[in-house]
Formats: sequence, C-alpha cells, structure tokens
Amino acid sequence: MLNNWQEADIEEAFDSITKQIKPKSSKKLIVIPTIIALMLLGVSAFAYFSFSKSPEKIMSQMIQNMQDVKSLEYAGQITLEVKTDLVSEIPEDIISFEEDQINSSLNFNGSFDINDLKNPNILSVVDIASNLLEKNLNIEARMVDNIGYFKLNNIPFKEFIDLSFLENEWVEIDLKDYLKDQVLDGFDDKITNEKDKIKEVVKNARIFTITKKSADEINGIKTHHYYFTIDKEKLLSFLLEINGIIEADPLTEKEIEEAKKVLEEMKMPDGEVWIGKEDYLLYKIILNFNFIDEKSIIKSNITFDFNNHNKGTKTDAPFSAKTFDEMFLVYQEQEERNMLNSEIIVILESVKAEMERSKSITYTTKPNNNTKIKELVNKLNYLSEDHDFAIWSNGAKWCAEANLILGGAWCVDSSGYSDIGICNNKSYKCE
Repeated sequence: MLNNWQEADIEEAFDSITKQIKPKSSKKLIVIPTIIALMLLGVSAFAYFSFSKSPEKIMSQMIQNMQDVKSLEYAGQITLEVKTDLVSEIPEDIISFEEDQINSSLNFNGSFDINDLKNPNILSVVDIASNLLEKNLNIEARMVDNIGYFKLNNIPFKEFIDLSFLENEWVEIDLKDYLKDQVLDGFDDKITNEKDKIKEVVKNARIFTITKKSADEINGIKTHHYYFTIDKEKLLSFLLEINGIIEADPLTEKEIEEAKKVLEEMKMPDGEVWIGKEDYLLYKIILNFNFIDEKSIIKSNITFDFNNHNKGTKTDAPFSAKTFDEMFLVYQEQEERNMLNSEIIVILESVKAEMERSKSITYTTKPNNNTKIKELVNKLNYLSEDHDFAIWSNGAKWCAEANLILGGAWCVDSSGYSDIGICNNKSYKCE
C-alpha cells in the first residue's frame, strides 16, 4: 500500500534498482533499465511524499478511527503518589496513618461490545489499593441484556458505612427503563447527528505535539511509537468546539476565561502512544502527570492497553444475583436478628444482676418464682418463641441460659461467667 511506504522502503528499492543498472558493455542495455529505474523512483518518491502522514495526522486519524470502535478489550493501571502537608490537617478520626505520603493504585481490565447500542455487553474489574485502606477494594461489574450486575469484594471502612450485606454477592440492577428513555427514545439519534460534527472537529484538532518518535511492536503488531505533550491553547479550542456541539447553551465569556485560567495553572501531562501502522488504532497509551506547589507534590501515571478492536466480546451474566431491594431486605432482617440477639443478651445480664441482688438473702432454689425474673422471661417470650430460658439454683450456686436468635445460647452463672455456653443443672455452671 502506497500510504504505508516508509523512508527505509524507498532506500531499499533504490539500492535494489541501482544494482541492476550497472554499466555493461552495451549502451543500449543501460538506457532502458535506467529509464525504468527513474520511473520507479519517481513513483516511489511521489508515493512517499504524497501519502506519508505526519505524526500529528496519524494521531488525528487514530482518534477518528477509535470513535468507530464497537468492541474492545482493555487493561491498565493508575498510580498516585501524594506528598503533602495537608495530610496533617485531616482529623485523625477520619484518616490516620503513619507514612508521610499517600500511595494508591487502581488496576483494571475489561471489555465492551456496543455493536447493538440498545443492548451493550460490558465487563469491568477494578482493584483499588492504598495505604489509606485497611485492605484492597475489589469491584466487578457487568452489563448483559440491559441488566447491570456488580459485586463488592473486601469492603474497607466498614466503621463509616456498613455495606457488609453487599460483600461478595452479585447485585443486579434492571436498566431497561433507563436505557429506553436514553437510547430508544431519541438519545441514539442525537448521538448519530452529533457524531459527524464531532468527527470533523477531531479530524482538524492538533492538540498533540510530538517530541520523539520510533517504531515498535505490541503483540506482534507494528506500531508508530510517539512521545508527546499537549498544547494548552489547542486543547481549549478543541474542548470549546466539542462543547458547542454537545451542549445546547454555549459557554459564557466568563466561563471561557475561567477555563483558560485553569489551563494556564495546570501542567499538561506528557506521554507515549502506540498506534497501529496498518489500522491506525490505539494499542497503548501512557500519561504522566506531575503537580508541584508549596505544600504538595503529586505524581500520577496512567497506562491503558487495548486489543482485539472490533472483534466482538461476550460477557455472561452471573450464575446467581439478587436485586438491591432483595439484598437490603436480607440486610434489614439480619440487623433485626442482631438487635434481638443483643436484647436477649441484655435480659440474661439482667437475670444475672437480679440473682446477684438477691444473693444477700439467699439464692432461691426456685428462681423462676422471682417476680423480677418472671418479668424478664415475659420479655423473652415477646422477643422469641424459641428462647428456651432455663435457670437452676441449689441455694449456693446458680446458672441460667437462653437460646439466641443467631444460634447457640447465652449463659450466665454465679461465678460471673457471661458468654456463649450451656447451663449445667448439676454443677450450676456454664460450660
């Protein structure tokens, strides 16, 4: 293909032809090959200078082509290092750690297939690690047949919000109504109408400045490997044009000035990009962010790897899943059982206190006749039909027990024991 000719290809062709047109004894034998060689070199030069694309054009072509990608597999990582005096200003009851900097990372992988925009197929797995977290947070998400599924593994910060009822369980969310409103009722038409305009803006955008280039391979695919920075002014113009297409109301002059000010104060990231030589698709990108001021040093690195463009992907629904309402109902029932459990324990502790109070007289051999204990037993009857309360005493020692809602029995005795156990009606001790 002419547009894939490289400078090395032309040099190789030139050397090959030159070897074949070395002077021979007959001048006639030189003329014809020479004419042919010049013709071939002319075509080659025309092909090279006419069809060879600059790195900026190749970047622009890649962005255009990626807009047409309907399915993709991806993986990547985001790292964040923060050294800041501001950490000392955070109250210890919110965050407390001994290190002098924050180190966090987010690893992810997944796939999507939007060939059928009305029925996308999506898979995503995210793992978050940080010295701010007691353990890694792992999140899995899927979308199959317009049903969203997610699962939280290893939930940290349970003291702030208890989501334990969601842990390691697939939760499903029916998105059919939402997608119907957004996609079936005109949203996709709106996107289609805007897509050509956006493509034209992307085609003419030149927000990247190439600082270095080379050739490379990723998984056997030949790529253009570019190092780049981002031009602030061109980025702002690009964003304003896109905003003008997507938003019905354009930004005001004040908002534009504010955006300019933000960009002026920002240090643009630098990075690397790998673009397929044959298909002009994105295979890898690295972005490096650095922010430094009087109080903080922030460094971040973002890496994305892409493969299997437009080859289709398939994600299956989890084997079993419950709706959020079902999960929350289970959580409420669990909380209610926990509360009842606690109340049964409190009643047993009250039995213990009553027996200790009556100790100054004597431990009765018929504690069930104690008025206070009768009241406590009535409370147990209200809380649970299966409490099986029992109390035994020989006048010198005693023990009492009641079944808990969550299994097992709570036992108290005259030795001061209060915990899970069974009351022995012969030794009058919890065992």
